[in-house]
Formats: sequence, structure tokens, C-alpha cells
Amino acid sequence: MYEPPKYENQPLTPAEVGTLVDEKLDPRDITSTIVGLAVKGYIQIEETKKEGMIFDKTIIILKRLKAMIRISILLKSN
Repeated sequence: MYEPPKYENQPLTPAEVGTLVDEKLDPRDITSTIVGLAVKGYIQIEETKKEGMIFDKTIIILKRLKAMIRISILLKSN
């Protein structure tokens, strides 16, 4: 089974891994983190469509389902 990379026994988020790979934060890194949170049950992604006279409108709603606790890792230089 696949496990995400870890740092000090904490799994890294897709955004963290994507930033480490190419040294910049891309929209796909954020998107993959949002999808990852939905897969883990932290958020729910809802898509609604509204019909207009000429164009239809798509609205994406993110709902928090449970709280997420993340311990920040601080790097100290000696």
C-alpha cells in the first residue's frame, strides 16, 4: 500500500511534496491537498450548477466535516 512521504514521522501533504519537488507552490498542489482532505473525510466538496440565459454557472462549495490538527514543524539552526 502507498504511503505519502514523511518528515519526523508526520505525513507530508500533497502541497508540501509538490513544493519540495519543484520549489514552488502551484495551483495543482493546492487542488491535490483539497482532494486529499476530502478523501480523508475532513471536508466535503459540493458542486452546484445554476442555469443562466446564456451561460451556466458552476459553484464549488467546500464544507468542513471535522477539525484537523496539524503540528507545525519548526526548523532550528544551531
